[in-house]
Amino acid sequence: MNGMNDLLAKFDAVEVKSVNLISEGDKLFCEKNQAAYEDAVTSYRELTGFWESMEKAQCDILGEPDREQNPIYFRYLSKESGAYIDAEAVWKHIEKVHSDYLDRIVEYFSDSYHIGLNTDKIRRALLPKKPDYGAEEEDIAAYQEKMEDLMLRYQDILDLIFQQTDGRSFPEQAMYELKSGCHKAAWDEAKHERRYELKKDTIRFLSDFSRYIYRHRGWQDPDWQLKDKMKAVMSGVGHYETGRYKNFPRDVEDLLTDRNILDVVDFEDCGKVRQLKMFKNGNVYLKFVSAACAEKFVRDYLDAAA
Repeated sequence: MNGMNDLLAKFDAVEVKSVNLISEGDKLFCEKNQAAYEDAVTSYRELTGFWESMEKAQCDILGEPDREQNPIYFRYLSKESGAYIDAEAVWKHIEKVHSDYLDRIVEYFSDSYHIGLNTDKIRRALLPKKPDYGAEEEDIAAYQEKMEDLMLRYQDILDLIFQQTDGRSFPEQAMYELKSGCHKAAWDEAKHERRYELKKDTIRFLSDFSRYIYRHRGWQDPDWQLKDKMKAVMSGVGHYETGRYKNFPRDVEDLLTDRNILDVVDFEDCGKVRQLKMFKNGNVYLKFVSAACAEKFVRDYLDAAA
């Protein structure tokens, strides 16, 4: 019982934070999309009700149809007569509206603050589980009843988002993920050892940080690629240079793509980092403008989560 109380207390704490940690701009975005979503769902539900009333009126006038013998019984409401609406299709569309709205809210915060969020986990928590094919009729009826009453709230979505960030604000989570990525790349957690060494103004990343791509004779220059863990470090370099999580200097941005590059890259548009050099053994040397700049990057990014 105490464990359950602790869990509820934790949830309540996150719920309070989810309100306090939203900016006015974020709140305005959520409220506008909440209003548009609710209006769409309500309107579509009214549409299905109106259509079902039209079908009932046809039955009242013409009598109940034998659908197997006369599949186009509602000929005055059929496609051949022009406009056509299918109530089942509208209900399926309403299901998609719920999912689209949830995705829109999650994507907004993920894209705006450059954080990773598990959308599927939030869907499973807030959307009724659809019965499997061949499910019992009572299970299908129970699902349909839940869907007919469903109206998502952005506050509930935010509560689950903040559970994933352990209550950190979005800027705090972005910084946490960035530095955690740098630290994970630069450290062997199993051995509790660094994968790099600092030599004055140069950080030497040791083994398996880059890939040499052999080219057949006739190519002017060989191609190289940074491995994902070195790209994580370079995202940290981009933030170190600009204080941003995207729109880095061009030379840094080029290294974050999947394009092949030369083994030596000079950072002509950067003020703190000078050069990156790759070696066939997988090592990468990252040279800064001074030893002090290199030491600060190690302290603030590579060792930040140590």
